[in-house]
Amino acid sequence: MHSRLLGSIAVRLIIGLGFGAAGAVIGYFLSWGLLTPQASLNAGIAVFSTGIGIGAGLGSFLGWLDLDRSKLANLPALLLALAGGLLGAWGGLGYAASVYDVDIKTQDARITAVAGAAFAANLVPALWRLSSGLFGRSR
Repeated sequence: MHSRLLGSIAVRLIIGLGFGAAGAVIGYFLSWGLLTPQASLNAGIAVFSTGIGIGAGLGSFLGWLDLDRSKLANLPALLLALAGGLLGAWGGLGYAASVYDVDIKTQDARITAVAGAAFAANLVPALWRLSSGLFGRSR
């Protein structure tokens, strides 16, 4: 039973990472349309990281969507993926600024934000699925 659970999580992680990265990139490009040329640096950071995080969360959710369950049963996976994507985008930007000492407006920071968002948007639902599979269904 545990090997089946781990296999399912591994497949969902691979699918979720692919969709999450694609969603983060789409969210990044869509956030360009929300930004005005007069926007401040802080507004730009907020818009881009939010767009990247939401895109990664929605994309990653496709990997964790269980079609055999109801919409309400899939809601925790959606909320966890969105929260992980948003936190991962902010964390990726912060990591790039502190470790690589790059300006937050550079391409390196954006790539790190996309990678962080895609990773975190899948890590949180994976841990949730693992804990619910190991502890929730043991009856």
